[in-house]
Amino acid sequence: MKRIVFFVLALVFFIIFGCQKSTNTVPSSPETPTPTPTNTPTSTPVPSGKIVYQSNMDGDYDVYVYNFSTQSNKNITNSNTGYDGQPCWLANGTQIYFITDRSYGFGKDIYAVNEDGSSPIEKVGTSDEKYYPRKGNFGSSRHLFYHKYNSSTGKTEICAWDEVQGKEVVIFQSTIQNYGYCDYSTVKNKIVFVNDYFPMFQIYIANTDGTNSTLLTADEISIGHTCPKFSKDGNRIVYVSDSNSDGNYEIWVMNIDGTNKIKITNNNDNNGWPCFSSDDYWIVFVKISSSGNGDLYIIPATGGNEQKLNIGFSNTNETYPDWY
Repeated sequence: MKRIVFFVLALVFFIIFGCQKSTNTVPSSPETPTPTPTNTPTSTPVPSGKIVYQSNMDGDYDVYVYNFSTQSNKNITNSNTGYDGQPCWLANGTQIYFITDRSYGFGKDIYAVNEDGSSPIEKVGTSDEKYYPRKGNFGSSRHLFYHKYNSSTGKTEICAWDEVQGKEVVIFQSTIQNYGYCDYSTVKNKIVFVNDYFPMFQIYIANTDGTNSTLLTADEISIGHTCPKFSKDGNRIVYVSDSNSDGNYEIWVMNIDGTNKIKITNNNDNNGWPCFSSDDYWIVFVKISSSGNGDLYIIPATGGNEQKLNIGFSNTNETYPDWY
C-alpha cells in the first residue's frame, strides 16, 4: 500500500442585538418606519498565517516558509546541501522542527530552527532514523513527538523526547506492527497516530503516554487511512483514506471519537499530508501529479472548490505542509 510520508475550521457567527427602552415621556411625533435589515452573505475568510513545508525547488530538499500576509516564500535551510524536510511549527509559532541529514545521514536527526532560518539547534541526535516530528506539550517534559525506525525489530515506533531528562521515551513499539504519523493536540492533550495491525494502516487516538488507545476507523478496516492531524480546537481530525480502494487517497474529516466522517475531496488524484489552517476554516493538502511531484492546495474544511497555492514550480515537489 502506499504510505504517504496536509485544513478544518469552526466558523463562529456573532449576531449582536441591541435595544433600548425609553422611560421618559416625550411629545408624540410621526414614527419613521424602521427599515428591515437585509441579510448579506457570509464572506469566505481569507487564508492567513504561515505554512511551512518541504520543497526541492532550489535543487535539494529544504524547508520553506510561505507567509500569506506578505506573499513571501523563503528557504530557511539552504545552508545545508543535504536533506532538510518534514517540518512542523512549534506551539509558539516562531520556531520549527524538521528532519535533517546534516549530522548523521538521511532521516537521522531532528533540529529546531527559528522561522527566519537562524539559530538551528540539534534536538534529538540518536543514531536511529527519525521521521515526522510534531510539537509536544510544553507544560510537561514531553516537548516533541516523532516516529523512528528500530533497526533491531525492523519496525517503526512512536517516541517522545523528554526535554527535562534529555532522553527518549518510547510510547508505542512492536516486533510485528508499525506505528507512525503521530500528531498532538495542545487543547485535548491527546495524540493521534496510525498502526498497520490489520494490516492496512488505521487511525487511533490515545493519551500521551500511550494509554487508552482507541481505534477510530474500526468501521473501515479493509481500507487504508493515514496522515491524521488534529484541528486547532482539538475537536476534529483530518486524514487521508483510500476510500475508493483504488490507491488514490482522498481527504477526509472526522470527529475525535471517530464519528461523522466526511469526505472533503473527490478529485480521483492521490492526495496527502492534510493540515488545518490556524482558524480551522481551511485545509491545506498535497495533490500528487502523474509525474509524482506534489503541489499544495487549499480547500474549505467542509468541502468545496480546491485552490492551488502557486508557490513552487511545475517540476518541483512540495510536500509536508504545516499551517500556523
